Amino acid sequence: MKKVADRIKEVIAGRSVKSVATEIGIPQTSLNAYMTGRHKITIELIKQISVNFDVSADWLLGLTDDRAGGSPAVANAEYQKKLSDLEAENISLKGEVRGLQFALESALKGAQPAQASVSHSRPA
Repeated sequence: MKKVADRIKEVIAGRSVKSVATEIGIPQTSLNAYMTGRHKITIELIKQISVNFDVSADWLLGLTDDRAGGSPAVANAEYQKKLSDLEAENISLKGEVRGLQFALESALKGAQPAQASVSHSRPA
């Protein structure tokens, strides 16, 4: 609870408790109770603070030190970057596989006549 209370204080630093309470739609006394740890924070309040102050619920709960961690926008951007990196790597690997296939086919073509002459020759 202390971690949540500290994070709420950090989020609203520099603003009046009254204005923040009004913004998130709760009484000032309730916000004070959350900030001092006297009341357990509700899921709805976590959501309100996360949305209004652009911080992640995980950060508010003390599960991460990254204020934006868990944010859908950040998660989507990271996902898109990883996807793009994997697509580029896939293209590169396909090129390497084609090169290896060509080298193997060339080596096999060169080895076939030699195998044929070896297999048809008989010792005298």
